[in-house]
Parts: sequence; structure tokens; C-alpha cells
Amino acid sequence: MYLPSTFLVRKGNPFRSLAVQTVLIVAGSLILAYSFSLFVYSKDRLEALTYLGLKNTALTAIHFAHAVAVTEPDWRESVLARVDDAQMTASLTKTPAFEQEAFQTDYSIAFAEFLESGAHGDDFKSVRYSLSRSPAVKADLAGEPLSRSPHLLQTFFELPMHSVANVAVQMNNQEWLNISLPLPDYPADLWSPSLLPVGLFTLSLIIVSGWAVRRILRPLSDVTRAATEFAQDINAAPMYGGGSTEARVVAAAFNKMQHNIKAIVRSRTEMMGAISHDFRTPLTLIKLRTESLPASRERTRLLHSIEAMETVIQDSLAFAKQLFGREAKRNVDVAALLQSVCDDFAEAGERTECAVPTDRVIVKGNPVALRRAFSNLVGNAVKYGGVARVSVTAEQKLASVIVDDDGPGISPDELERVFEPFYRCDRARSGSGEGSGLGLSLTRSVIEDHGGTIKLRTNEPRGLSALINLPLLELK
Repeated sequence: MYLPSTFLVRKGNPFRSLAVQTVLIVAGSLILAYSFSLFVYSKDRLEALTYLGLKNTALTAIHFAHAVAVTEPDWRESVLARVDDAQMTASLTKTPAFEQEAFQTDYSIAFAEFLESGAHGDDFKSVRYSLSRSPAVKADLAGEPLSRSPHLLQTFFELPMHSVANVAVQMNNQEWLNISLPLPDYPADLWSPSLLPVGLFTLSLIIVSGWAVRRILRPLSDVTRAATEFAQDINAAPMYGGGSTEARVVAAAFNKMQHNIKAIVRSRTEMMGAISHDFRTPLTLIKLRTESLPASRERTRLLHSIEAMETVIQDSLAFAKQLFGREAKRNVDVAALLQSVCDDFAEAGERTECAVPTDRVIVKGNPVALRRAFSNLVGNAVKYGGVARVSVTAEQKLASVIVDDDGPGISPDELERVFEPFYRCDRARSGSGEGSGLGLSLTRSVIEDHGGTIKLRTNEPRGLSALINLPLLELK
């Protein structure tokens, strides 16, 4: 059975695979989703740490102010002298050391609320604050940040990084206590602790998704495999119908189509075989009666026509048997088989040249069918080209057979059509009208039944080449 090569699925770019595309879409979606989730989570985490730092800084400042406020005025300078300048600086002045910031951000408002929550009673007449890059009380604070470069989220959301909280509190003696404290910085790899578990979880989901997609799309692979097998063998086994409901429906539809095609081809082929078989008896009688006639030119021409009809009948029966009457396959030495075919033609007086390797080239096949196929090719070569040059090579798990001739060749647009049943070139290569038109169809059917391929190629300046590839079983 011959089906166009376009029916077969060919391997190409792996990114055109539906399974690969689906996995890439799932993987991309998961990565985007988890990246966005991680971004939002890190932003919330960093913002929470920022507010916590503002609260701790505000309470530290206001509690220190309370401690100074309850200290005797004469002792306050000694208290300030004991402050660790690396963590906080403080001074007592007649006026505030800085101006109250005019623009209020969410963070400065929160800082003010934390200051207010820490203050109690009427300990302070007035409180000023600002969040700035420089301390109001000049000193070298421990401004060595944990991150020398700002975090991506810190820059994106304009968080108060490398900032200083300045607080000015008016004491009961009208003096102002100026306090400067650095706000805590946070490491640039803020979200790195979350990357590993999230990355592993995302990778696990991608792997599971790939497995699920492969399992879901398995019916497509089954359909492809079943269609390929059916294209090469009309008696291929039905498609397995397991899996999901949709997969079973597809398998049932494919098997029904396969059954119907087999029934149609079988009925038509059997009808052709039956008609050919029924023609044999009356044709034999006609031949016998013709041979009993006196010798004449018309008798010779009539016998020639009868022989042509016998050839058509014989090829038709062989074609029908090849489709539905296949025999068990066994190990066949292609080199020895071709040498035997060439020897038979040589004994009949035909010109043949056979170049086969000394090693045995073993394939799995039906020797009778393969001999018929190779005999058709060699016969066509000596008939239309005057000589058949046969060569056999074995490489890359393939047994390659080439049959060349010196005939006029075939036009490029007919190189595929000559394999169709009963098709004959408009211009026979030898100019004769002999032949049934089934030889090459039968040959291709045999080759494809053995899992091989056959192609024709026109040589320059003359001649035609038949290239056959068969799966190599072993080379001995």
C-alpha cells in the first residue's frame, strides 16, 4: 500500500512540538507568577522591617529624652557625654538644631506616631523630627550600612535607606535636646533566603507539569505512531484505546477509519484479483486456439497480445497477494539475493553488473517478495536502459541498494507517479507499450512492507537510478 510521504510526520524543530510549547508556557507562567509573588512578598517584608526600624528608632529617641528630662539640669551634660557616638549623638541647645520637615511622607508620619506613642504626660513642651541624609548633631555615626548598594525594592519604593532620624525635644527649662540616630539598613540580598525554596518548588512544578503534559499529549503520539504504521502496513494492529475518555474516542474513530479503509482496499483488490484469476482460464483457451492456427503475422501479433495480457494478470494477482497475503519474515542476505537475481538475468543473455560486499548483509524479510521486487527493478533497467548496474552497501544500520541503467530516464514530475498502480509514463522509456503498470507499485509495496524506502533519481546525462534503503539487521 502506498501513501504520500507527506502523510508521515517528520522530525523538525523541537520547539514546534506541542508538548515542548506547552511545557514552556507552563514554565514561563510559573516563573512569572512566582517572581511577582516573590517581589510582592519581599516588598511587604522590607516595608515591615522599615516600619519596625522606624518604631525602634523613635522609641529609643523618646525614651532617651525621658531619661534626660528626669535628670537634674546640672547633670544632663554628663549624661550626654556618656552617649556612644557610634550609635547616637545628642546635644543641648537653646534652639532646635534643625527645622521641622515640611513634606510629610508615609514613613515620616509613621515615625511621628511612634514618637507620640512613646511620649507620655506633659514631659515635653514640643517635639520636632525629620528623616534626612545627614544628622542634626554632627558626629560620625555608625553609618557603615549593611548594604553598600541599595536594594532593588528599596530604590523602587523609595524607602528611607542610609537615613538618619533627627529628633528635637524641648525640655521643661526651655532647652532643646537634639538627638540623631541612624535608621537601620537591610541587606541587599533581602529575598535570597526565599529564592532557594521557591526556586526548588517552581522547578518541581515544572517537572510535574512536563510529566502531566506528556501524559495528556500521549494520545497524539499514539495516533502519529498508529498512522505511520498504517501508512507502511495496511494490516497494522489497531490503535490502543486506553487513557482518558477523549483518547478512547480518538482511538475508536481511528480504528474505525482504519477498518473502513482496509475493507475498501481489500474489496477492490480482491475484486481485481478475482477478475484477473477468472481471466486466466478463457485466456488460456484463447492462447491454445491461437497456437493451433497456421503460422502467420497475425497469429504472431495475437500471441504477443495474449502474453501481454498474461503479464497484467500475473502482476495483478501478485499485487493483491502482496497486500493481503504476506508470509512470515526471516533473515535474508540481501547481497546474495541480488547476486542471484543478477545471475539469472545474465544467464538469460541480459547485461548486468553486480557489486556486492564480501560480508553478508542481513535484513529481516520475505525472500520471495524481495526477489520479486529486485527482479522488477533489474528487469526494468535491462529492458529500458540496456544494462543494469547493481551495488549494495551497508552503513549506519541501513542496507542500501542502487540499481542504475543507461536509459533515457524519466521526467522529474513523473518520478513519484510511476509508483501508482497501473500508471505508465506518457512516453515509455524504450518507446514500447509493454508492461502492466504494476511492477513499481508492487516493488514499493514490498520495500515499505519491510520498513524501507525507495526513490527514483534521473542521472545526467542519461540513465535512471533506483535507491532502496532497508533496515540492516546485521553485517557478517
